[in-house]
Amino acid sequence: AKQTKTGEQNCKQNKNWKSKGKKWDNKASEGTKTPCKHCGKLHFGECRFKGKPKCYNCDKLGHIAKDCYNKKTPQQVNYATQVEAAPTMFYASNVSGAGVTRDEEIWYLDSGCSNHMTGKEDLLVDIDRKVTAKVEMGTGQLVEVTGKGTIVVETKAGKRHIKEIMLVPGLKENLLSVGQMIEHGYYLVFGDHKVEIYNDSSHTNLVAKVQMKGNRSFPLKLQAEMHFAYRAS
Repeated sequence: AKQTKTGEQNCKQNKNWKSKGKKWDNKASEGTKTPCKHCGKLHFGECRFKGKPKCYNCDKLGHIAKDCYNKKTPQQVNYATQVEAAPTMFYASNVSGAGVTRDEEIWYLDSGCSNHMTGKEDLLVDIDRKVTAKVEMGTGQLVEVTGKGTIVVETKAGKRHIKEIMLVPGLKENLLSVGQMIEHGYYLVFGDHKVEIYNDSSHTNLVAKVQMKGNRSFPLKLQAEMHFAYRAS
């Protein structure tokens, strides 16, 4: 009889212990912070911002933009506009060094240059002064572009216009961007220490052939017309 009573007591004690454990477990789960889908923060229970509007000015809950206490001043608005309208960045390789010719008629084919560029204003016609951009030189220096124009060159096939050439003050070499030439419909074939330039996909109409020099540059001689009187302001 004693053994039976003791067994019943042990069973009750175990039951109580299990109940207490469950009760403790429930408290632990109720006390855990969970991420809120309304405000995105961790907290207990229902969010106090549930059903409330969100301000698109400060990105906070509880009010709308027209009632926002953190409205941007006109100066802040202008600053944001200026940042968004920042000038486009272009890149110019540094081809300076031994073997580089300073002839005004020499243009270097450059795969590292993102746009045609020259520092010689007298080579260009129809200069657009409204162009705003910056060029990062091969040395890392940033230079403001002061315009964009066109050169007219004499070829065996007649006059040709090379457009969208950036005027970069201080640039010592004339640079022809390989990428820009491809965009304008030219086909460049590199090989055997030279580059051949075609204006058709079948590579039958050869425009120019440029031999690679000892410093691994590709200088192309272009005879440009001088148009001082017709240069746009």
